[in-house]
Amino acid sequence: MTKWQQAILLIKHFATGLLIPVLNVLLLQKGATLQTLPLLLAIFSVTVVCMELPSGIFADMFGRKMAFLMSCVMHTIAIVMLFAGNHIAWLVSAMIFYGLGRAFSSGSLDALFIDQAMHRLGDNVLAKVTARLMVLEGVGFAAGSIAGGFLASVTHTYLSNLAVQAFLYMTLFVICLRVVSEHPIVQTKQRVSLKSHLNQGKQVVLSSRRFTWLLMGVLVVGFFLSTVETYWQSNFIRLSKSDNIAWMLGFITFTGFVTVILGSTFGQRFMDRYKSKWWIIYTIGRMLFGVSIVVLAIQGTVGGFVAGYVIVYMFLGINSVVETTLLNKMTPASMRASMLSLSSLIAQIGMILAAVFSSLLVGIVGSSGIWVTAGVLMGGYALAMVFSTRGKKSVVRGSRLPENQ
Repeated sequence: MTKWQQAILLIKHFATGLLIPVLNVLLLQKGATLQTLPLLLAIFSVTVVCMELPSGIFADMFGRKMAFLMSCVMHTIAIVMLFAGNHIAWLVSAMIFYGLGRAFSSGSLDALFIDQAMHRLGDNVLAKVTARLMVLEGVGFAAGSIAGGFLASVTHTYLSNLAVQAFLYMTLFVICLRVVSEHPIVQTKQRVSLKSHLNQGKQVVLSSRRFTWLLMGVLVVGFFLSTVETYWQSNFIRLSKSDNIAWMLGFITFTGFVTVILGSTFGQRFMDRYKSKWWIIYTIGRMLFGVSIVVLAIQGTVGGFVAGYVIVYMFLGINSVVETTLLNKMTPASMRASMLSLSSLIAQIGMILAAVFSSLLVGIVGSSGIWVTAGVLMGGYALAMVFSTRGKKSVVRGSRLPENQ
């Protein structure tokens, strides 16, 4: 990846991170209530879910650069709407445009930069590029979250976060317009009908059993992570004896981002060292990922809980690099943005299923029981994949991934 490409992705994730620590409070300040706040967040999520796959198809058919430019415009419109009014109608509209911006930015530039790196340097660079994408995402989110909290506390207004975010998205628009090019990846610019594109995507998903299992794994990970993010703060507060808990929650969140970055780096090194064992690394990693949340669930001290939390996110980083590399390796270049969007959509469906499952059973088994269930589900998935794909041949067109990997 070029320095400009890395800078664009870093700014993109930093801009997103600026609003993470203050979004809910900002919405309340602009007219939302405790009753309408969940509705606004749900509108954002539903918009992303509904537009995730269509935006990926748009990126593959009409250009990944165009999709990202549209994302910058939609984010900027959302920010203007938040600035403009204190009425619920403005907030609803803003969350819809934020959702559209999120959907059109998801996977668009990632797919383009992966294709260009592989075009220049060959398939062997895929693991390194995937790890670099995850590191940039983690660093951007972590730095943006810290900067967002600091900016709001210094300026005493959450609107400053919006102003800086708007400036960054407009800057991204200009930089991307002038610097990013989709050439020489000619195949992504070919015009095909929507029906043909959808049929090709269906063939990619169904022609390889391992590819289908990869997507099922994305669903399980979405379920898994939703349970962790939903209950870790309340469990930590229950274990902690401190009255000043806010800074500790912020520090642990930051530590989680850093741990994912380290895990991503380790995952890349494992793949570089054991080039013929990628599927074995993936399977073992999934099993250990399941064990890690069970370890977290049984902790009874603050130190043990933090250690368990770090272990969970370390395996998240390792597993994500391996999973994303395999997914990109088995995806034809002309379908890359669509498949990345499909993967993101499936992960969000997993999160929704986890929310429903947790709300129904947390009163019976408790949050620790929910975590153990997620861990067992993850381990069961890994074992089922091993038995289901044993001896099967991968026949995805455009894939050059050896079956023994």
